[in-house]
Amino acid sequence: MKKQLIISISATICAVSMLICTLSGCNSKTDESTDTKKSSSVSESSKSEKSSDKTIDFSKLDWKVEEEIIDGKRLPIFSYTNNTDVTICDFVLVFKQKETTTRQDLSVFKEATDALEISGDALDKLDFTASCKLFTKPGETNGNDTIAIDNRIGYRVTDMKQYALMEPDYATIAFLDGGYIYGMNYDFKNDKSTPVKKAVEAYNWTDSELGKAIPKLECEVTRIGMDDEETFSVTGYDFSEEMREAYINACIDMGYKTDDKLTDTYVDFYKGNYEVDVDYYEKNKELQIRIEKLTESELKEAESSRQESSKLS
Repeated sequence: MKKQLIISISATICAVSMLICTLSGCNSKTDESTDTKKSSSVSESSKSEKSSDKTIDFSKLDWKVEEEIIDGKRLPIFSYTNNTDVTICDFVLVFKQKETTTRQDLSVFKEATDALEISGDALDKLDFTASCKLFTKPGETNGNDTIAIDNRIGYRVTDMKQYALMEPDYATIAFLDGGYIYGMNYDFKNDKSTPVKKAVEAYNWTDSELGKAIPKLECEVTRIGMDDEETFSVTGYDFSEEMREAYINACIDMGYKTDDKLTDTYVDFYKGNYEVDVDYYEKNKELQIRIEKLTESELKEAESSRQESSKLS
C-alpha cells in the first residue's frame, strides 16, 4: 500500500489542522519541490463546528528567541512556555523586517533569496516564520525550532545578526478547550487579539465500515483525511510512543497480522481484505492511520507479494 502524506499541523500558518487554517483564512508558502499535499477528500464528519469569540491572554505565552547549538551550529531558536490554563496546539509567530532595515542589510540573506528567486520589490516583503507544532500543556515549555525564511522549507535564519533585522508582526495560536479547537490572531503593532469566529470539534471519527474495522485512536485531537467506501485515513495528534505501542497491540488484538517489526515507525497490517498502515512521526507526535478495503484482484496481488517477500527473507 502506498503511504499518503497527510498535511500536518505545521503545514499551515495557523492551525492544528487544515480545518483551522481554512477557518482562519490563511495560506502558508511552500516550496514547489516539496511533496506535502492536501488529502484529496476531507470528510464532512470532521467539520463539526460552533461559533466562537474565545481568545486567551497572549502575554501568558512567554516566547523567546535565543542562540543555541543545533547539530553543531549556532542558530537562533524559538521556544515558549505556556502559562495559560489551556493546551496550546499550535503557535506560529511571523516576523517582519524592521523599518530601519535596508536592502543592503538584506544582503545577509543573499544565499537564500537567490535560491528562492526573491529580488527587487519582493525583498521588501520578505518575512520570517517561527512555529511550534507540539501540543503544549499548561506550565510546559516547547519549541526548540529554527526560524524559516519566507516560510519556506529548508531555508532558515542562520545567526543572531540576521534575527536583529526583524521584529514580531503577528502570531496565530490554536488551543484546545472543552473538546473544541479554537483559533486566534495576535497583532503586535496594536496589541490586539482577534478570535477565529468558528471553533472545530477536536475529535472526529467515522461511522463507516472501515472506521469500525480498526481500533479508535485514544487521543484528544484527530483529523480525518479521507473517508469513503474504499479508504479511511485519520491523524491523531499529541501521540506518545507509549500510545503508539498501545495502538499497535490493539490492532493485533483485533486479529490483524504484520510482517513488519512492531518497533518500526511504519507498520503495515493486514486481515482479510483490509490493509492498514500505521505511521508514526515521533518529532511531531503524530500517528497516521490509513485503512483500505481491497478488491479481490488487489487482495490476490497483496497476498502474492507477501509470499514473495517471505521467500526472500
